[in-house]
This record gives sequence, C-alpha cells and structure tokens, in this order.
Amino acid sequence: MTSAPTAFIGIDVAKEMLMLATWQGRRPWQRPNTPTGWQAIIADLSAHAHPLIVLEATGPYHQGLVRALADAGQTPVVLNPVLSKRFVQSRGQKAKTDRVDAVQLAAYAAQVQPRPRPVPSRAVQTLQMLVSYRADLVKERTSLLNRRGSAPLPCIQRSLDRLLGELDRHLTQIETEMQRCVAGDAELAARHQILRSVPGIGPVIATTLLANLAELGTLGPKPLAALAGIAPYANDSGAGTKPRMIAGGRSSVRTALYQAVLVGLRHNRLVQHHCRRLQARGKPTKVAIIATAHRLLGLLNAMLREGKTWTELTAVQTLLVRSALPT
Repeated sequence: MTSAPTAFIGIDVAKEMLMLATWQGRRPWQRPNTPTGWQAIIADLSAHAHPLIVLEATGPYHQGLVRALADAGQTPVVLNPVLSKRFVQSRGQKAKTDRVDAVQLAAYAAQVQPRPRPVPSRAVQTLQMLVSYRADLVKERTSLLNRRGSAPLPCIQRSLDRLLGELDRHLTQIETEMQRCVAGDAELAARHQILRSVPGIGPVIATTLLANLAELGTLGPKPLAALAGIAPYANDSGAGTKPRMIAGGRSSVRTALYQAVLVGLRHNRLVQHHCRRLQARGKPTKVAIIATAHRLLGLLNAMLREGKTWTELTAVQTLLVRSALPT
C-alpha cells in the first residue's frame, strides 16, 4: 500500500453474514454475504481514503467479497486464520463471537499493519477452483482404488469399478476445462508455456503452480520459498542445534515442486546434478530433493520474471554448462 492507512477495518466472514468493525471507531455492524451486501460494504468504506481491510481466509465464503473489493479498487489482506488466532491469544481474549472476531481483526490491522497482496485475476481464481476440485477428485479416486484392491465381494468390486469410471470421466472434463481456462487468458497462456519448457514440469504441475503460486515471478526468493512451504527454519536454543525443518506454506505447491524434482531426476540434467551433489555430501534423499526443489523454484521465479523459457534464461544456460553431466 503506497499511502498510510486512514482506517483499519476487520471483517469476520461467515457463510451468510459479514460482521465489520473499525479500530477505535463505530460499533461493529453487519452486512449480508451477498453481492448486495458487498456493494453496501464498498459504500460504507468509501468514507475512508485508504482503509486497510483484514479478513480471514474462509474457504469459498470470502472470495466474492474479495473480488468485489478488488473491482472497487481496494486490496484486502486475506489472513491465515492461524495468525489471527495467535494474535487473539497474545491479547488474552477469551470470548469468541462474530462481533469480537471483527474487532480483533481490526486490532490486528492497526497493530501489525500487514501488507496487502494483489488480488489474483478472475482467470487465476477460476483456475484455482478447477485445480482444487481436481485435487479432490484425485484423492477420492485414490481412496476408491485402495478399497477396490481389498473389496471382498464381486458386487462391491463392480460397484467400485463403475464409480472409478465415472471419476475418470469427471477428471478428464475438469482437465479439459483447466486447459481452456489457461488458453483463454493471454497472460496465463504465456506463463504456462514458460513453465512447460522446463524438463520435468508437465501440464498438471504447471497449472498447479500458476493457480496456487500466482506470486511466482514477482517476489524475492525467501518469501517465495516460504509461500511454497520449502523454506528451512532454524530450531536452535542455547547450545543445542537441531536440523532445520520446513514448515507452513502451501502444501499443494510443495507437492507439485516435489513431483517436478522426482520427474526431473530422470529427464532434467540440472536437477540430476544438483540432487546427486547434495547426496554425495551426505544429505538424506528427501532433504536433497527439497533443497533441489528450492533451487528449481528460484529458477522458475527468474524465468517468469524475465519472460524467458528454460533454454533462453542466461543463468540456466550457464549452470547447465558448468554442471553438465557426462552423457
């Protein structure tokens, strides 16, 4: 946010209602969680030149409000509920109601003043929903396959086979919609083509990264690694030193990068060299894979920032020459 906030607004989001509170301002008030209610909130906030708006991520229930605010020129902070919960605990607040939650979010906005991130475009939001639904279908398919392997009766096996066939058809349809979504947006299509140029990154991994790590190409390496869930954190106390561990971040992105490295170990010479070099230094296999994913993420970030494919990026070409493996 370029200008100093003129007001600090907390919004508690529920399925049907939105509770708003201003830090040290008017009493909390309610609006319906509908398009009409969103426009009423925009009108309520028009009295403030630069409000800092904070709300919690609540699955699908906050997305319409966030999009409406973005269309009106506001950039709300969508907060991880864990952060707000710890903030409330640090203030010793025991009571929990929608009104109290809205006030606490307004207090968080005033005291922490988090930096808003740009709201993804409508195409990216659509892609996020498709990718999330596909992931749910894949989990359900895996569960049915496990049950099919141990089904005791032929009739149960036939029933599971029918369900699996239906799921496969749904997966095909959703993946087709994902392709249409990417192809229908020029920016998404260009970014997708750049990611697909990397050996080891297929259409599903590329689409997952576009949807769930929209910040790729815009952030520095450290915050990006934290978002991706592959940043190692120190856990030292006094004279004791423990191995660094990854924590937090977006699990779907971490899984996609992990899979990209696994495929890259067969098809990407840079990934092969980096991972094998770490293993030669005594790093456990999973540690080496995560470290290689961290390295790969940095290269992907540079590629999208500069708009260059895998072979076009100068840094990648230099690394390939220096670390080329014998054929």
